[in-house]
Amino acid sequence: MNLPAYQIGTTAVNLVSLESLGVPIPKASPAKYSKYLDLGDGTVRGAGWLTAEWRFAYLSHAQRAALKAYCSGSSAAVYVQTLAEDGTYLKYSAVMVWPQGINGMRADMLVDFVIGFRTMVAV
Repeated sequence: MNLPAYQIGTTAVNLVSLESLGVPIPKASPAKYSKYLDLGDGTVRGAGWLTAEWRFAYLSHAQRAALKAYCSGSSAAVYVQTLAEDGTYLKYSAVMVWPQGINGMRADMLVDFVIGFRTMVAV
């Protein structure tokens, strides 16, 4: 069985698969808009950039470090290949947003770890 090729890199041509980093496949949550606006007539309009999240049920500290290498601070410009809203896998330039806190940490792993991607543009 071939798993989707989730990838990350610092340029559009040097993407590496999460599998090659030893990182498990995340549950991806793409969104067409970063926010939704309620209009006066009761309808909703999407606004803002494409966004996505990678949610990992668990990560070892070494797997977290492999991902953190791409995000030196609270956020960083990266390139990713991830699930798009239409169910395909596309490459994007994005801002990777590192979680501000850790919801679940054990001595050997992190539980329910979420990395966000903002200002996504297909490349």
